[in-house]
Amino acid sequence: MNIMRFKKVKFLISWKLIFVTTLVLIFPLRKDFALPPDSAIEKGKVLDTVWCRNQPDQSYALYLPSYFKADQRWPVIFIFDPGARGALPVDSFRVAAEKYGFILAGSNNSENGTMERSLDAAGYMFNDVITRFSIDSSRIYTAGFSGGSRSAFAMAMHKPVIAGVIGCGAGMPALTAYQPISHVEFIYYGLVGLKDMNYQEMFDLEKHLDDLGIISCLQVFDTGHDWPASPLLEEAVAWLQLQAMHRNKMPEDHSFIHQYFEKLSARADSLTKERELFEAVRLYHYLQRDFPDQTGAPAFSEKLANLEHSKDYKINLTRWNKTRRNELDDRELYLLAFDRITVTGTLPDSVLVWWKNEVRFLERKSAAKDPGTRLAAIRLLNMIHATCSEWGWSNMEMQHYVVASQFYKLWSAIEPQNKYAWYYLSRSYACIGEKSLSVKALKAAIKNGLKKKQTLVQDPVFNNMREEKAFIELLDKLE
Repeated sequence: MNIMRFKKVKFLISWKLIFVTTLVLIFPLRKDFALPPDSAIEKGKVLDTVWCRNQPDQSYALYLPSYFKADQRWPVIFIFDPGARGALPVDSFRVAAEKYGFILAGSNNSENGTMERSLDAAGYMFNDVITRFSIDSSRIYTAGFSGGSRSAFAMAMHKPVIAGVIGCGAGMPALTAYQPISHVEFIYYGLVGLKDMNYQEMFDLEKHLDDLGIISCLQVFDTGHDWPASPLLEEAVAWLQLQAMHRNKMPEDHSFIHQYFEKLSARADSLTKERELFEAVRLYHYLQRDFPDQTGAPAFSEKLANLEHSKDYKINLTRWNKTRRNELDDRELYLLAFDRITVTGTLPDSVLVWWKNEVRFLERKSAAKDPGTRLAAIRLLNMIHATCSEWGWSNMEMQHYVVASQFYKLWSAIEPQNKYAWYYLSRSYACIGEKSLSVKALKAAIKNGLKKKQTLVQDPVFNNMREEKAFIELLDKLE
């Protein structure tokens, strides 16, 4: 099939009043500006909902260390989840916060959608936290996952007081207004799963930041597009601590630095023994940069030279680069095909067959013995599924229901056992008045596990189908 190149449609974000909505994020923070914390706020416990006092429709999850004292200054991490689940990431960061003495605040309003709304929510949370608690203004950080990672980056770009970002599973926002083109003061710790569709993007971001002279670190772990596990987030916070010590933002803790150095050194040596030379070399570079004063650090130069000139490493690197090029070429092909759906609002049977063949081909490759080939195929499959879901959702938000239905049609065709693919397809058909198709898709959703009647009863999208006999019969089958 020949796929013509269409100009990529940028749709997700409306930027009207962007400077107005971000003003709340850029006022200077006085080091002596803080009010006593509310007496009702518990320590050492994740609180699901703390309401913003000056914006009662906004809230955030909160964690204060068990040894929190109101008269001390505390570093803080503002956290963003793509589904506005503030308590989920706060709980994941909790061990690190208790260990290193951080306040955590996770927005219950910032979610995937427009950056305007996300930054509004970030601003309300930020203002509330800094007026409730005594904050160390030199150690204010942001963190996020997926779309929340992009929000965390955007907040740092437009708020010079942010000292660092922990970005998980996604890099910069799409618009150049939130992308650094010169050196900025914040540091960046990235985390990405080997099976994450944004894996290559995170490597591109690290290189971009390095070219700008921005200190960054990228940690890879063995899962997909998910919030990293608590130990990985703990290590990310440890890295923030290390960099704060290097910048004289907190006293040096020589014991902490040495233990951290020994831990990473042992990991680098283990990677070398396991012949994971690409990752070993990356880690040795971080060790050389971040621990110049540690005993044994000078030997890293010799280790790096030997590894980088070794035949095994060159083979390892060549394979990685080849896999990367092939993966990026395939991504571009699939994005062009997605753009065609957006532009035409159609999904002809011939195109649907092409997509099914591509997915079957990737599924076969996802079982390959070569780990690079296998992981690249898994990432591409995850990218296809995620794009169908996200582009379908964004078109629904813009009331482009016909286009949305095509993305959900594709999603349900390539992942026929996914109840959500069928449910959202049913919703899109309901919005364009295709009642029989909506019922048919809903039957498939129920067959594949949709059980809760309340989901359909409360969904206003189905209001025009309440009197339909087939719809009523389906409701009777649900719990």
